[in-house]
Amino acid sequence: MRDQAFLVRKEQQILKRTLKYTNTLEENISEMKSYLSEYSPEDNAYFEGNVTTLMGEKLPLTSLLGFKLLQRTSKWLQLGFHSAYHSAVQTLTLDLMRRFHSQFEFPKKRETTDAMHVLSQMITMYELDLDDVERGRILDVETYSGLNAEHFYEFGTFFLKNRMFSSAVNFLDKARTLVAKNQEDEDSAIYENMYKTAVNKHDISFDTDPAHNLYVFEHRISDARYMSYKQRRKTIRTPSNLDPLISEDHQSAQILEYFEICREKHFPKIDGRDNFFNTSFSGKNFIQKCFLSSKLHPFWVLNPMKVEVLAKDPFVVIYHDVLTSGQIRRMKEFTTPVLQRSEVITTYGAGQSPDGSRISSTAVPEVEDVAFWNQKAELYTGLKAMALDDAEALQITSYPNGGFFTVHSDAFLSNADEIVR
Repeated sequence: MRDQAFLVRKEQQILKRTLKYTNTLEENISEMKSYLSEYSPEDNAYFEGNVTTLMGEKLPLTSLLGFKLLQRTSKWLQLGFHSAYHSAVQTLTLDLMRRFHSQFEFPKKRETTDAMHVLSQMITMYELDLDDVERGRILDVETYSGLNAEHFYEFGTFFLKNRMFSSAVNFLDKARTLVAKNQEDEDSAIYENMYKTAVNKHDISFDTDPAHNLYVFEHRISDARYMSYKQRRKTIRTPSNLDPLISEDHQSAQILEYFEICREKHFPKIDGRDNFFNTSFSGKNFIQKCFLSSKLHPFWVLNPMKVEVLAKDPFVVIYHDVLTSGQIRRMKEFTTPVLQRSEVITTYGAGQSPDGSRISSTAVPEVEDVAFWNQKAELYTGLKAMALDDAEALQITSYPNGGFFTVHSDAFLSNADEIVR
């Protein structure tokens, strides 16, 4: 039996002689099968355990050969969802994932990178069922330091969709690190892609009411998460200790600070008067519950959405730290020229009257100017942000220095007392 180095070189010859970008999948398989027949019985021992049935043919494919077969069959790869190849490609991809680490080591870093890229394409094209995959063997981030940010992001999203949180955090965090290192603009393409990609698979059955889902399914675990953060606030240092929702120690401190400020703090009375929320959401309907949401969006695994629930009926929620500083900067640029003095109506005292104590200016941009942020609002709330029958598209308010400020509710209907849900 020849040594493994010889067989690796022969495998490279197979790639050069048989796999052509212009071939169909069937043509590549036929040529590969013909060339593989030249192996001696002793050589075939090298491929033991690596037999893959593809398009009705049994091929002794190692991981490298299999990935190259996928990569170089460009015709179906470009067409994407070619129905004739769907089952075969899905089977091969899953099989290669099982064997990626344990049964073959790529001889060169470049080949590892190529294989990861092809697998990323497979993940993107097909909703692969991972029930049969040996998840413990899947991908260690440190092995793939030669990949770019897009690869790490694609894999992190893939792991997140399949609730493989440890791998998801490591890969997404690596993507973020590479982006920060190579491009100072925090609104780079990778971040735009993160915000536009939603995680659609969930293990729980959702109610038709998005507010109910947000309250019931998320707040149940807030106490456990809070205690976990509090107990481990000084121990979260290395990736091996990371909670699925935390990627850095300073982020853990920010989350703790958020909970400590928000948690169980009812709004105080102001100048002896009952606060608006205390009077409107009194009794059992008034709650204050703070939790982190990592659902719906892959980036939230790294930077969880901070959600503050104020009331159940009507359901009033505050989302904290929604926009990045770069997005806020752009928002200021196109709203500053159209700001107008707000008309403020007070609810204190006898009846309603204009309130001169609060000084603010408001702009309601055109929908087409803020489509990106409207889409985010729809993602967070489950409401249509493009029509006023569900929610005001986007209101931007500037609060300058001076005046007297209170907790308040904004409304655009004729009855200012009515809360717009």
